[in-house]
Amino acid sequence: MSAKRVFISKLWLGLVFAAVVLVSFAYHLPASWVLQQLPAQAKQQLEQKMFISDVQGSLWSGQLKLGLNQAKQNVPLGTLSWQLNPWALLAMNLNADMQIVPSQGAGGLDWQLSTGLLNQQSIELADLNGKMEMSALQGMLPASVKGLGELKGQLSFQQINVVWDTQLQWATQLSGDVKVAQLDVMGAQIPHLSLTPSLKGKQIQVAAQGGDKAWQLNGSSLLNAKSFQHNFTIKADGANNMPPWVDLVMRKKTPTLATFNQKGRW
Repeated sequence: MSAKRVFISKLWLGLVFAAVVLVSFAYHLPASWVLQQLPAQAKQQLEQKMFISDVQGSLWSGQLKLGLNQAKQNVPLGTLSWQLNPWALLAMNLNADMQIVPSQGAGGLDWQLSTGLLNQQSIELADLNGKMEMSALQGMLPASVKGLGELKGQLSFQQINVVWDTQLQWATQLSGDVKVAQLDVMGAQIPHLSLTPSLKGKQIQVAAQGGDKAWQLNGSSLLNAKSFQHNFTIKADGANNMPPWVDLVMRKKTPTLATFNQKGRW
């Protein structure tokens, strides 16, 4: 074998070895170390919104405890886990399998998160599924909703898909279904409720359908970044079948028909 071929062979072996070492080094990077290397501005923005603690594992596979920063108080959300897909990096994409187990109650959610490696103009959340107690999400609700008191019920998320435009700060795609069982808001009880989110122009529309055997609830909510609008009706099979809480929160049009209409700003 000529000296030139020997040199080329050794060069290739050296490059392969260097690549293996580099990949191995990146694969075993501690997640806690990676978080510490964030730019100061990014860390400041993150700390203004989130509490992060007990970071474990590596950049590629790990977990941490996550909470909301509300008036400098930690509102625990749960334990967030992730598993990055290294093959997506070849296409300059960042794909991860995500899971969160709530701090309160049973259940959990899992989904896939995708965005560009160098450009995060859009962030895609796909195939979100799972179950969770409504009380576990209390800290994430708008102040106007929190004012209603403790929310009770069980949420079931089915094939939720969202594409978020980071420049517009709004969703450009939205689909899926949310089922609510044994909802209780200030004594207003709805045994079964189905919520279907979608986009209507620049607004998010959440269609609602549910009720009980002898009465039915229908309606929708329209939401945007600044305001909301709720329009709901309840129809009962008979005057005696109207839910007892209707007189407190809705307007009766007839003995078997009640409406709820509200507009406001966040």
